[in-house]
Amino acid sequence: MAGASIGLASADVRRHNLSLVLRHLAGAGPTSRTAIAEQTGLTRGSVTALVQILQEAGIVRETTSVVGLKGRPRTNLALAGDAIALLALQIASDEVIGMLTSLVGDEVATISRPHAASPGDPGPVLDLASQVMRELIDVAAAEGRTVRDASIVVLAPVGGDPPRVIGDAALGWRAVDVVGGIRDRLPELGTVPVTLASDAPVAATAELRRLGVIADAIYLKGDSTIGGALVINGEVVSGAHSFAGSLGHLAVVPDGEVCVCGQRGCLVTVAGIAPLAAAAGMDADFAAHSPHAALAEFIARVDDGDAAAGRAWAGALPWIGRTIAILSMAVDPSVVVIGGQWAPLASTIEDAFRRARPDVADDDEKRARVVPGVLGSGAALRGAIEAGQQRLLRDPQELLYFNT
Repeated sequence: MAGASIGLASADVRRHNLSLVLRHLAGAGPTSRTAIAEQTGLTRGSVTALVQILQEAGIVRETTSVVGLKGRPRTNLALAGDAIALLALQIASDEVIGMLTSLVGDEVATISRPHAASPGDPGPVLDLASQVMRELIDVAAAEGRTVRDASIVVLAPVGGDPPRVIGDAALGWRAVDVVGGIRDRLPELGTVPVTLASDAPVAATAELRRLGVIADAIYLKGDSTIGGALVINGEVVSGAHSFAGSLGHLAVVPDGEVCVCGQRGCLVTVAGIAPLAAAAGMDADFAAHSPHAALAEFIARVDDGDAAAGRAWAGALPWIGRTIAILSMAVDPSVVVIGGQWAPLASTIEDAFRRARPDVADDDEKRARVVPGVLGSGAALRGAIEAGQQRLLRDPQELLYFNT
């Protein structure tokens, strides 16, 4: 028994060390063996042996040579995995978007399909989602790749075991088993792991990764819906019932309009696309287009100096600023990221926040800064792909088994 325990421990150590090398390469990019050893704490000999295993499995490859500190050439290493693909799918209120990437994260294909589903009926949307996933699986096969991880992103809270959509107000869904429904329609998935995620947490993680290491942050995004995420001590807060981050449904307007969630004065009732379009005289545009397209048109009009759109946005800004001010006292963030379609308007949101925020710091250096996101409406898909990559790299034995 002692020998078996030692063998198991040795296998666990090897898995851990392989994962260290892979995750370092994923984060740092092409790196030499010496630099990997220095930055992971592994010995140079261990790194050499681990890299050989990964090279033979086709997961790591050698790239360009660089001159080291002593004038000696060093060969850089990079992730490869040319036979591996990652898949992410986003189900929005008006469209289904799928993305296929390599293990490195390079985009292979993106497919977008509009839908006009009846509220409360998930069947047609799941049919379309399955079709998009099937097309991407076929693209991967044509390129000689196999999908090893799949993610489905929804614009709604996710919870339960197994995880399912708790409630999507835009689609009129309640307790929908999205993964199970797609597996029933798509036997081609086989044993591929499929993860269901709410869009805002993965979008926030992707945006914050590009800003650097930030322990405490607020992510607020405006798209066809208003949502967000709270990051405390480097972790996205989900809450006891998975509703944390439902920032569009913070009741900030005293005795305001009744929201679809049943509360009065939610942020979405004054800053969502429906009230913005009405205030800007864009009811016809809102009726004729999807919420996402209508918001894009509204923001374009604000940017072009349209007076009606400008007044509508100015009317919403104090409530957005108040929302961030309330959250800033609860989270004490170092940064507030404005994501989705709202990103181009981040400077106006920062002004509103500065007018609303409490004066609890000595100077601006100690106050939260407001910055625009860089990924736009694609943040959730990109975040889902990166989360899938990390899942694979945390357990490299799966990759080694697949490639042998």
